[in-house]
Amino acid sequence: MSYIHCSGGNYYTPSKNLQGLFESQVIRPFERAKPTVVEFFRANNWQNIKNLRHEILESGLADFDEPSEDFSPEDKVLFYCYNYMPMHLFSSYHIFKNYLPSISEKIVFIDFGCGPLTSGIAFWAAFAGQGNITYIGIDKSEKMRNMAKRINEYGPYGSSENFYNDFILGRDYNGLPRFLSNEIKLHNPADTLVIFNFCYFLQTKTLESPSEIEKLGNVLHEADIDTKVCMVYQDPVKDEFQGRWHNLKSWVITYHSMYDVSGFTGHDPTQVVEIKYDTLWGEQNPVDVSYDSFNNFSFFENYS
Repeated sequence: MSYIHCSGGNYYTPSKNLQGLFESQVIRPFERAKPTVVEFFRANNWQNIKNLRHEILESGLADFDEPSEDFSPEDKVLFYCYNYMPMHLFSSYHIFKNYLPSISEKIVFIDFGCGPLTSGIAFWAAFAGQGNITYIGIDKSEKMRNMAKRINEYGPYGSSENFYNDFILGRDYNGLPRFLSNEIKLHNPADTLVIFNFCYFLQTKTLESPSEIEKLGNVLHEADIDTKVCMVYQDPVKDEFQGRWHNLKSWVITYHSMYDVSGFTGHDPTQVVEIKYDTLWGEQNPVDVSYDSFNNFSFFENYS
C-alpha cells in the first residue's frame, strides 16, 4: 500500500501511517509545547501567522540551535516541522516519483540541508525496496539532526523498523569526498547511483555568496566518483535561488568530464510544478515549486 496518496491535480495526502508520524512526532509535541500558537493557526489569522513565521523561523532560515523570543531551539524545530514538513515532503515525493531515472542496485542518497528527514521520508516512500540505500543527511543544526534521528528511529510504521538502517548524519559536507570514495569501493561502481539532493537548501543564507557556491561545487568536484550521479534541485520560485542552482550546476558540469556527453548546460531552465496538500492545521494549500534534475547516465551508456 502506498505511503503517500496522490489524486488528480497533484493533490497529495498522507497514508494512515504517515499521518501517524505527523501526529506522534510533530503535531502532539507542538500542541504540548505551544498550545496557543496551534490555536492561532487553526483560527486562520494569516497576517499574524505570517509575522510569527518571519520572526521565529525567518522563512525556514533561522538558527535552530538558538532560542528566539519564547521559543526554545526544540520548539523552533517543531514549529518548522508544523509549518513546512508536509509541503517539502510532498513536493520532494512528486519530483522523485516523476523525474528521477531508474534506480540502481546500490544507492547513496546525500541530502543537503536534511532538516527533520523530510526528503528522506519522501525518497523512502518513492523507492523503498528498490535498492540498497545509504542515507547521508547534512545539516548544520544539531537540533535538526536530532529530530531527523528520532524520526528515522520512529520509522514508517511507528515500530522497530527504521526508514534507513544505513543512516549517517553530519554537520557539514567537507568530509564527503573521502567518505564517498570509501563507500563506493565497498560496492560495484557500475551498479551504484549517487544522488545529490538539494531540497530547499540553496536558499540558505550562507550560499548568498558566489564563493560559497564555488566551495560547494569544489566539494562535489573533489568527490571524483566514477559512478552514476544524479543531482536533484527544488526551491521556491525565485530568480535568486535558481541563479544559485545554475551556478552550482555549471561548476559541476564544467569540471566533471563524465558530463561532457550528457547534453546538459548549466543554464537549462528549471521547471515549475504546482503541488497541493493539506497543512497540519487542516487547510488545503497549493504551492508552486521550481525543480530540476540531471545525471550522467548517457556517459555510461556511450562508454560502457
